[in-house]
Amino acid sequence: MGGFDDVPEQTKTGKIIAVATLQVKPGKEARFEELISNARDAANSDKEPGTLTYRTNREVDKSGKPTGKYLLFEEYAGKAGFTAHCAQPPLQALLAETDIIASMNLDYAEGKPVIYQ
Repeated sequence: MGGFDDVPEQTKTGKIIAVATLQVKPGKEARFEELISNARDAANSDKEPGTLTYRTNREVDKSGKPTGKYLLFEEYAGKAGFTAHCAQPPLQALLAETDIIASMNLDYAEGKPVIYQ
């Protein structure tokens, strides 16, 4: 399990992929979605040129019903892009509300596919 301090200094491609899995506390989903939407909108704007991709998704169970788990797929031009994203006010606003996220796992990969079909 990684964290914000575990982001790689460098990868072969220079790009950094971050995959975040967040468990949101019951009853806090609407507030989380409001805050993460603000972070996503900023990430996908010209405010964050080092953010190449920022997608947010909510897990569904076998019947298609949404759960409290969210998956974020993020791609950055490098560590500086990741660091700049983390410093943006919309993400800081989310992180400041400590009663929303029950748990978070953050994993990193390099920005080049290594598995081909």
